[in-house]
Amino acid sequence: MKDIIHKSSLWMTMLTSGSTLICCALPAILVALGAGTAVVVLVGAFPQLIWLSAHKIGLFGFGAVMLAVSRYFSRITQNTCPMDPQLAQKCKEAKRLSGIIWWGSVVLYIIGFSVSYILPFLLG
Repeated sequence: MKDIIHKSSLWMTMLTSGSTLICCALPAILVALGAGTAVVVLVGAFPQLIWLSAHKIGLFGFGAVMLAVSRYFSRITQNTCPMDPQLAQKCKEAKRLSGIIWWGSVVLYIIGFSVSYILPFLLG
């Protein structure tokens, strides 16, 4: 059961971290690069971006919670590989992939947070 929750929380973490980039960082970067028209086209094609941007505090809060939950479950399942050598090897590979996904989510979250909250503070 812990493994199922761990896998689910990892994918939710990646989803929420990616959402912070899409809602907040991508439009800001495009406008900074002078591609404001691309943002208009993007919002026209995906009007849900406006809702995500309007609720970015909740999005970033949920993303932080998901990062913490997935890290917690990865820590409590850290030493739970089977005794069979073949299964143990697959388990180690899966845990390595989980770590890569988690750290990738952290990087995405930090980029989104930086562009949404830190960069405007520094430029403003």
